[in-house]
Amino acid sequence: MVTSMSAKRLRIVARTAAFAALAWGGVVGGAQAGVVATLAGSGLPGLADGAHASASFLMPAALAYDRAGNLIVIDSAAQRVRRVRPDGTVETIAGSGVLVKGTGHVAGGFADGAGPTARFNWPRGIAIAKDGTIYVADTGNHCIRAISSSGRVSVYAGSPARAGRELGSRRAATFTTPMGLAVDAKGDLYVADPAAGLRKIDADGNVTAVPLGHNPTGVSIGEAGGLTMYVVDRDGILIAYPDGRHWRLRSLNQEGSFDSGASLPDPPGTVERDMAMQRPVGYAQSLTVLPGDQIFFADPRANTIRYAFPAYAFSETLAGSATEDAAGEGAGYRDGANREARFNGPLGTAASADGSTIAIADAGNRRVRLLRIDVPRDLVQQATLVPLGDAPENAYRILYLGPSWTWYDSTGSDSISSRLEEQLQADGALASAKLVPNVRFFGGVGSLDPIESVARTVADLGIDKLVLLDVTELTIQSNMQTELTEPATWQTTFSSRLRAADAILRAAHVRFVVDIHPFPLEFSANEYPLSRMGLPALGTGRIPETRLRPLLRQAVLAAGVELIDTYPDFQDEARHPSAPMTGTVDSHYSVFGRAVLARAIAHGLEKLAPWASER
Repeated sequence: MVTSMSAKRLRIVARTAAFAALAWGGVVGGAQAGVVATLAGSGLPGLADGAHASASFLMPAALAYDRAGNLIVIDSAAQRVRRVRPDGTVETIAGSGVLVKGTGHVAGGFADGAGPTARFNWPRGIAIAKDGTIYVADTGNHCIRAISSSGRVSVYAGSPARAGRELGSRRAATFTTPMGLAVDAKGDLYVADPAAGLRKIDADGNVTAVPLGHNPTGVSIGEAGGLTMYVVDRDGILIAYPDGRHWRLRSLNQEGSFDSGASLPDPPGTVERDMAMQRPVGYAQSLTVLPGDQIFFADPRANTIRYAFPAYAFSETLAGSATEDAAGEGAGYRDGANREARFNGPLGTAASADGSTIAIADAGNRRVRLLRIDVPRDLVQQATLVPLGDAPENAYRILYLGPSWTWYDSTGSDSISSRLEEQLQADGALASAKLVPNVRFFGGVGSLDPIESVARTVADLGIDKLVLLDVTELTIQSNMQTELTEPATWQTTFSSRLRAADAILRAAHVRFVVDIHPFPLEFSANEYPLSRMGLPALGTGRIPETRLRPLLRQAVLAAGVELIDTYPDFQDEARHPSAPMTGTVDSHYSVFGRAVLARAIAHGLEKLAPWASER
């Protein structure tokens, strides 16, 4: 556990986090990802301001942190905008009206003016500009309202008198059901309107259409390296990157829930990203994005808080019952450890300035909740660079690095790392050195981009004796974006990156070994049924494809790095096939294929006997 780490390990957590941000985009979460606590709200329906336990809400639907660290909350059914201070004290800053007798809501209305006299009509979205202006998506009034620093409310764009889809100046433009808002550093405001589409209101007040999304309900913006747009719509999450890439993360949303004619086709070239191997991302309505494509959102259907990391098609339930679709059955109220916590129709999320806390508008529970994320601890645990359990004193630690097949299906005894450890143990390979093998994996190295950061982190940790890097044609394709059969375009760079990592590890007395093997999809199509469903043929009929083998060997050996070539083992198995080598729906090895690879690596390590120097 991180709490028992030595002082040296604690000092290098920051470096580990920096590495993980490269390899995993800064993944947070996992089974130990924080605790849920209530910040404000008694749970009883009401309009009371005051201390955290006595204040009441009707339906907190959206929230955002201001620069002072306060949460500005849209209390939709109360037709109010509330402020929750860090100590949980609640105060109303805009909106008015009394409860409709016999109901749990305030009647909607419209009025500009001083905060206590202003009226809203079921507002749903919020964004806060750099100058402190609070923008509110006044959904039922078809317009965007602005709350100044003095608390005065005014119409910023659109008209409460008419709904529509007109563009033009912000005074002349019309909206229909604005819901999600986001503002960038320049002061441009983005509006997700499921009936009118995604709009941009620039700092000069011009309203234009943004051709993204199918009936969008939420929008967020990232500005590192250019403007990245994250759009929540009826089909899930669409991400538009500044370099022109578009990724679609499929959702559980019901297609056609808004039959308004505002839908746009996804941009040409949009890539579908199945999250965590075929699992959809849930029922998002809005989202919060942290640097590195870290996406957080509330799932009101499953009553959970979810996390998605599109770069590695990874998603996870951070808090609430870990079900794909609870359909209301998982609703409840409970603070505590992430998976023990319960929510009731959570709608909005917001991240604190330091990214350590996710605030949640728990609408059905009429409360504002907080999910604390201990970022360094979660990064280290997710990366598994720091062992989570104690190993014997005579353990010979091996860190196995590679792409998704090194971690996918790796929780059981049939993972590659588990099979490798078992094979070395069964062979008694380390017995003469009075050592026992201890193998763990890190699946964040699909390319060589982070390899030097890995090496520095491993060197600083001082835990591992050997780093084993898994290399296939995927490593080159992900890294160089070039033709594999043209070695002049990739071999020199490939070798130099391996050489640099090796130098770092050697200085720390850590052995560096590279194993090469066929890419799983190099096997015949009859082991990959999806190829029979209109996908292009993969491989040439030879099992496996071997033309890349000599080029990989040359590149690794030119780097001066020790090599384990497992191609012969796969070729032997292919000549006398006994079981499928690959999975049936993705590019991973089957249980049998993982066993073949682990056995081949074990035999290669036994020939090198790197542990002999440990005697």
